[in-house]
Amino acid sequence: MPETLPRKISLSHPLLKNALALAVVQAFNYVSPIVLLSVLTKTLGFSEYSRLAFVLAVASFASIVIDFGFNLSAVARVSKYRTSRTTLCSALASVTTSRLLILFVVVVLISLLIQKNSLFANYALPLFASTILLLANALLPLWFFQGLEKMHLVMFVQVLSKILTLVSVMMLVLRSNPSITVVVIVYGLCALAGAIVSWSIVLNLGYTPHLRKQHLVATVLHGSRYFYSRLASVSYSSLNAMLLGLVGQVESVGYYSIAEQVEDPL
Repeated sequence: MPETLPRKISLSHPLLKNALALAVVQAFNYVSPIVLLSVLTKTLGFSEYSRLAFVLAVASFASIVIDFGFNLSAVARVSKYRTSRTTLCSALASVTTSRLLILFVVVVLISLLIQKNSLFANYALPLFASTILLLANALLPLWFFQGLEKMHLVMFVQVLSKILTLVSVMMLVLRSNPSITVVVIVYGLCALAGAIVSWSIVLNLGYTPHLRKQHLVATVLHGSRYFYSRLASVSYSSLNAMLLGLVGQVESVGYYSIAEQVEDPL
């Protein structure tokens, strides 16, 4: 029997659109950290940049905890029940509420670390400033767009946030010599702007969050199955940077951060 030739994928095919959207996101994920790296190391100096890298490593590790595996479990749930608007509205409320509750616990733990640990006490202001970034990550519903296979919306939000961050940091650098606390606040506000835009899109699509207690418990239990694997596979970079800052010189965090971003900025 003759071999069946594969059908050509048109430019309007969802698979091609999603692939192109992911390619654009990947390009920005490589370019923006390198640009920010060159700008911040030159402006802040290597020592202050190392302090900034430590704070961002703590925030990155905290974000993994706040996510609690929902970027995997919630995507699967949305994809499975994408035709049920009631289920999707419940998922929106359950995942977001769960993230906000975990965020509260994380902020309390960070506050205790600042009080009990002298090293964390030295970073008190930028660590508290990083709660804006953590709030933005908790609110960001990119998992919802992924489950609906609307990767162009993921691309739009992520590219928008990165462009806002690039422009804001460069304007900040040109006008003043900012402290790392101010830089962290700028990072957080730009991420929060992306979260607000995301929620405006969600609401315009006609999805209104509706919280159900039984679904909230089920969401947390289901997410916990993915949490440990997610923690193990992603947190090694952030955890390494934190450990370097805790047991070594802070400059070692800067060296590690630069090498990591140049090799793999994701």
